[in-house]
Amino acid sequence: MGVRFAVLLCAGAIALIASPAFDVAAAAPAELDAAAPAAAEPEAPAEEEASGAGVNLDLGFATHYVFRGLNLFAEEAQLDANTLLAPGVTWAVADTGLSLGWWAAFQLNGNVRDNIDAGAGAEQDLFATYEFGLTDTVALGFQMYAYMYPFADEEVAGTDGLPVWLEPGASVTWSTAVDLGLTVTYMAGVQDANAEYSYLYLSPSVGRSFALDEAETLSLDLAASFGYKAWLRADEKLQDNTFDVGIKAGLTWYATDIFYLTPAVGFAWTNLAGLGFADEFIVFGLLNVGVDL
Repeated sequence: MGVRFAVLLCAGAIALIASPAFDVAAAAPAELDAAAPAAAEPEAPAEEEASGAGVNLDLGFATHYVFRGLNLFAEEAQLDANTLLAPGVTWAVADTGLSLGWWAAFQLNGNVRDNIDAGAGAEQDLFATYEFGLTDTVALGFQMYAYMYPFADEEVAGTDGLPVWLEPGASVTWSTAVDLGLTVTYMAGVQDANAEYSYLYLSPSVGRSFALDEAETLSLDLAASFGYKAWLRADEKLQDNTFDVGIKAGLTWYATDIFYLTPAVGFAWTNLAGLGFADEFIVFGLLNVGVDL
């Protein structure tokens, strides 16, 4: 397995553009990152919640592809601004708590071909999530993600066949003055070449959404998280990207009952050997445009 493939895929393969509502109770593990498949639709105005097909179409853009504190499209430095385009579709199956979806990550500039060949670009994800309430304030969720790189060069990526990662997980959320969450997932490489980089991931989080108008068409969404990777092969444990911190603030505006815009700004940090703090963090911008059908 190539070094670049190992480092990027150890960090994971998804981030936050497809989840503008910052709903911690329904959040994907990558809720605070640059672009990620959402576990649920954005929160539409209340009168629309009981109608429609439950389908969300979202197109995201980010200045960096940040996942669990790491810039996955970087060439040499965390702040390399190789931009991301991220389309996604989520279907919330009515009255079941089940959501199914597809999400993709396309690099728009920089080392595009290198990342695709290494199995870190042109990412295609499928996911399923299930959420149910234990009480009025406590919810449990279960997730399964499949991250695939169908355009990778097997010789460059060092894998036999299509590079695939699977990530099952579970989460619990307590909604009080703020939404407090804890997510535990297992990132597993399917091929022998990437299986040695599998890890258990623990991430506590906190979030809050504030309605800014009486009609609840405009909201301020705040969220923060901490992450820790427990590498499963201690003798080959990687030192980089073991810890991460994410902070994000965004505005979600429903211009109509179904159409929304979500501009946001994020801050991320992760530990990288040999670098000072100034070289370990990223400040990035995001924009989501979507429709609830």
